[in-house]
Order: sequence, then structure tokens, then C-alpha cells
Amino acid sequence: MNTTKSATSVMFCGSAAGTMLPPMVVYKAAHVYKAWKQRGSKGTHYYRSSSGWFDGFLLEKWFFELLLPKLKRQVGKKLLIGDNLSSHHSMAVIEACKKNNIAFVCLPPQH
Repeated sequence: MNTTKSATSVMFCGSAAGTMLPPMVVYKAAHVYKAWKQRGSKGTHYYRSSSGWFDGFLLEKWFFELLLPKLKRQVGKKLLIGDNLSSHHSMAVIEACKKNNIAFVCLPPQH
């Protein structure tokens, strides 16, 4: 692998009604620099990981800090559709979904 390559991941989440959460950006870096946060979308959350990908820790951070507070204000059953990446599975998230009337459905893996 060429170590000069960089990776950046962005988590977007929206509802069927068109409501969007602020995006969460993850850089491949040891630190998040102020310059990287300039001119981003309002409310964007910035983090870093060694790969530039979402891992279990960052998924939980996104779920508990961004998504769950929004969903708790919604009445009735909610649906969260996720991909089938193993780092996107968390017992803490699954338990919180059960407790808060959120159905967490993973898309089937592609072959």
C-alpha cells in the first residue's frame, strides 16, 4: 500500500421526509486540524482514525451523539438501515435501538 494515499469517510443520514443530520467526517490522520474544519457544512462533526474509515468507536459516537438524540424526539417506531460492515455492528447500538423503538436493519451483503 502506498503510504502517501489518504482516506476520508463521510457519514450522511437522512429521513424519508427529507430531514438530514449534520454529516460526520473521518480523516485518516493522527489529529484533526482546524484548517480541515473550515468552510464545511454547518454542524459537521470532524474526527480521525488511523484508516480514515468508521470503526466501532466512531459508529457509536455518531449514533449516540448525533442520531439517537434526534430520534428520541420522534414519536412512534423508527427504522435505521445500515450496511453490513462488521465495524458498524455494536451491541450498545443494538440495545439502544431496542430500548428506543428503533428497528435496526442491515442490508444483505453483496456477492
